[in-house]
Amino acid sequence: NKKSLPLNDSDPLPPTNSASNAETASAVLKEIGWQRGLVVAYIAGAVGVFVWLIMGQLAAVRLRRLSHPAPAELVAMLKEVATRSRVSPRLGFNTRGETGLRPPKLLVSNRISAPVALGLFHPVILVPKDFTEAQPEICNPNSAVPSILAHELAHIRNRDLVWLAV
Repeated sequence: NKKSLPLNDSDPLPPTNSASNAETASAVLKEIGWQRGLVVAYIAGAVGVFVWLIMGQLAAVRLRRLSHPAPAELVAMLKEVATRSRVSPRLGFNTRGETGLRPPKLLVSNRISAPVALGLFHPVILVPKDFTEAQPEICNPNSAVPSILAHELAHIRNRDLVWLAV
Protein backbone atom coordinates (compact mmCIF):
# COMPACT_ATOMS: atom_id res chain seq x y z
CA ASN A 1 0.00 0.00 0.00
CA LYS A 2 1.72 3.16 -1.27
CA LYS A 3 1.06 6.61 0.20
CA SER A 4 0.59 9.32 -2.38
CA LEU A 5 1.48 13.00 -2.00
CA PRO A 6 -1.37 15.51 -2.17
CA LEU A 7 -1.93 16.72 -5.71
CA ASN A 8 -3.68 20.00 -4.86
CA ASP A 9 -4.70 22.11 -1.87
CA SER A 10 -7.91 20.17 -1.31
CA ASP A 11 -6.11 16.85 -0.86
CA PRO A 12 -5.22 16.02 2.76
CA LEU A 13 -1.57 16.01 3.85
CA PRO A 14 -0.07 12.72 4.88
CA PRO A 15 0.08 12.13 8.64
CA THR A 16 3.29 13.31 10.33
CA ASN A 17 4.89 13.02 13.73
CA SER A 18 3.58 16.10 15.62
CA ALA A 19 6.25 15.82 18.34
CA SER A 20 9.11 16.24 15.86
CA ASN A 21 7.30 19.19 14.21
CA ALA A 22 6.97 20.92 17.59
CA GLU A 23 10.66 20.41 18.31
CA THR A 24 11.58 21.77 14.88
CA ALA A 25 9.33 24.81 15.31
CA SER A 26 10.80 25.43 18.77
CA ALA A 27 14.34 25.24 17.38
CA VAL A 28 13.48 27.65 14.56
CA LEU A 29 11.93 30.13 17.01
CA LYS A 30 14.97 29.93 19.27
CA GLU A 31 17.27 30.55 16.31
CA ILE A 32 15.26 33.56 15.15
CA GLY A 33 15.21 34.92 18.72
CA TRP A 34 19.00 34.55 19.04
CA GLN A 35 19.59 36.28 15.72
CA ARG A 36 17.17 39.09 16.58
CA GLY A 37 18.91 39.54 19.96
CA LEU A 38 22.27 39.75 18.22
CA VAL A 39 20.98 42.41 15.81
CA VAL A 40 19.46 44.42 18.65
CA ALA A 41 22.71 44.21 20.66
CA TYR A 42 24.73 45.31 17.61
CA ILE A 43 22.46 48.29 16.94
CA ALA A 44 22.49 49.27 20.63
CA GLY A 45 26.30 49.10 20.63
CA ALA A 46 26.55 51.20 17.47
CA VAL A 47 24.19 53.82 18.91
CA GLY A 48 26.17 53.82 22.16
CA VAL A 49 29.47 54.41 20.34
CA PHE A 50 27.89 57.15 18.21
CA VAL A 51 26.55 58.92 21.32
CA TRP A 52 29.96 58.55 23.00
CA LEU A 53 31.68 60.15 19.99
CA ILE A 54 29.17 63.01 19.86
CA MET A 55 29.53 63.67 23.59
CA GLY A 56 33.33 63.64 23.24
CA GLN A 57 33.14 66.07 20.34
CA LEU A 58 30.88 68.42 22.30
CA ALA A 59 33.26 68.28 25.28
CA ALA A 60 36.23 69.03 22.99
CA VAL A 61 34.44 72.00 21.41
CA ARG A 62 33.59 73.32 24.87
CA LEU A 63 37.19 72.94 26.06
CA ARG A 64 38.44 74.72 22.98
CA ARG A 65 35.99 77.61 23.39
CA LEU A 66 36.88 78.09 27.05
CA SER A 67 40.62 78.18 26.40
CA HIS A 68 42.88 81.09 25.46
CA PRO A 69 46.02 81.44 23.31
CA ALA A 70 49.30 80.23 24.79
CA PRO A 71 52.14 82.64 25.58
CA ALA A 72 54.56 83.48 22.79
CA GLU A 73 57.34 81.40 24.43
CA LEU A 74 55.27 78.23 24.24
CA VAL A 75 54.14 78.95 20.68
CA ALA A 76 57.77 79.49 19.63
CA MET A 77 58.74 76.23 21.32
CA LEU A 78 55.95 74.37 19.48
CA LYS A 79 57.09 75.82 16.15
CA GLU A 80 60.65 74.71 16.87
CA VAL A 81 59.49 71.20 17.78
CA ALA A 82 57.30 71.11 14.65
CA THR A 83 60.26 72.16 12.49
CA ARG A 84 62.45 69.43 13.98
CA SER A 85 59.61 66.96 13.42
CA ARG A 86 59.36 67.96 9.73
CA VAL A 87 55.80 69.24 10.04
CA SER A 88 55.30 71.35 6.95
CA PRO A 89 53.69 74.80 7.06
CA ARG A 90 51.00 73.62 4.62
CA LEU A 91 48.87 70.54 4.37
CA GLY A 92 50.20 67.99 1.93
CA PHE A 93 53.66 66.61 1.26
CA ASN A 94 56.92 68.16 2.33
CA THR A 95 60.13 68.05 0.30
CA ARG A 96 61.10 64.62 1.62
CA GLY A 97 57.85 63.09 0.38
CA GLU A 98 56.47 62.56 3.88
CA THR A 99 53.00 63.62 4.85
CA GLY A 100 53.10 66.96 6.62
CA LEU A 101 50.62 68.85 8.71
CA ARG A 102 50.32 72.48 9.60
CA PRO A 103 51.45 73.03 13.20
CA PRO A 104 48.35 73.10 15.38
CA LYS A 105 47.17 76.00 17.50
CA LEU A 106 48.47 75.98 21.04
CA LEU A 107 45.88 76.91 23.66
CA VAL A 108 45.83 77.10 27.45
CA SER A 109 42.96 75.79 29.56
CA ASN A 110 42.38 75.83 33.30
CA ARG A 111 39.94 72.90 32.96
CA ILE A 112 42.54 70.20 32.21
CA SER A 113 45.39 68.78 34.25
CA ALA A 114 47.49 67.29 31.45
CA PRO A 115 48.26 68.29 27.84
CA VAL A 116 45.87 66.92 25.24
CA ALA A 117 45.52 66.97 21.45
CA LEU A 118 42.02 67.74 20.14
CA GLY A 119 40.33 68.06 16.78
CA LEU A 120 40.20 65.96 13.65
CA PHE A 121 40.09 68.70 11.02
CA HIS A 122 41.48 71.70 12.92
CA PRO A 123 43.78 70.19 15.53
CA VAL A 124 44.84 72.06 18.65
CA ILE A 125 47.08 71.22 21.55
CA LEU A 126 45.64 72.23 24.90
CA VAL A 127 48.03 72.64 27.80
CA PRO A 128 47.05 73.20 31.43
CA LYS A 129 47.39 76.61 33.02
CA ASP A 130 50.33 75.22 35.05
CA PHE A 131 52.43 75.32 31.87
CA THR A 132 52.12 79.09 31.64
CA GLU A 133 52.75 79.64 35.35
CA ALA A 134 56.12 77.86 35.18
CA GLN A 135 57.78 80.49 32.95
CA PRO A 136 61.41 79.75 34.03
CA GLU A 137 60.82 76.05 33.35
CA ILE A 138 59.51 76.80 29.85
CA CYS A 139 62.59 78.77 28.90
CA ASN A 140 64.93 76.07 30.20
CA PRO A 141 66.20 74.07 27.18
CA ASN A 142 66.51 70.94 29.36
CA SER A 143 62.87 71.05 30.47
CA ALA A 144 60.31 68.36 29.67
CA VAL A 145 58.05 70.87 27.91
CA PRO A 146 59.50 70.35 24.38
CA SER A 147 59.16 66.58 24.79
CA ILE A 148 55.56 66.96 25.96
CA LEU A 149 54.73 69.20 22.99
CA ALA A 150 56.46 66.74 20.64
CA HIS A 151 54.40 63.91 22.11
CA GLU A 152 51.11 65.76 21.53
CA LEU A 153 52.26 66.79 18.06
CA ALA A 154 52.99 63.14 17.29
CA HIS A 155 49.38 62.27 18.15
CA ILE A 156 48.23 64.81 15.56
CA ARG A 157 50.83 63.86 12.95
CA ASN A 158 49.99 60.14 13.27
CA ARG A 159 46.27 60.94 13.11
CA ASP A 160 45.66 59.08 16.37
CA LEU A 161 42.45 61.02 16.89
CA VAL A 162 41.06 59.67 13.61
CA TRP A 163 41.94 56.10 14.60
CA LEU A 164 40.37 56.63 18.00
CA ALA A 165 37.15 57.80 16.34
CA VAL A 166 37.12 54.79 14.02
